[in-house]
Amino acid sequence: MIEEDDTTTTFIKLIGSNEDIVQVNYIDLLLGMCFKDEQKREVFVRQGGIQELVSVLSDPNLLSSSKSKETALRAINNLCFGSPGCLNALMSCKFLDPLLYLLSNERSLFKNQP
Repeated sequence: MIEEDDTTTTFIKLIGSNEDIVQVNYIDLLLGMCFKDEQKREVFVRQGGIQELVSVLSDPNLLSSSKSKETALRAINNLCFGSPGCLNALMSCKFLDPLLYLLSNERSLFKNQP
């Protein structure tokens, strides 16, 4: 379990990369690891994964691409809204502020969505 925690922590840190491809790939990797495994999801939350996902959305100086932000939103949706513990962690990260910012200022993110 300790090795798994260390691996998860390393992957979470890579979400904060300045390279979009790294962000997207590690968000997708962590989503795949944690989506159906509640224990891994708990490790993800405990190690600050939700905060990192929100930070991809919230830092206006971060040069995250629309793809990074879209991937972070998808991960938040898939990981948090089915789990009360994850949802509580998400709300404690003040997720609504960056979400509202995105909705009002970055309409192009959702341009091709149905």
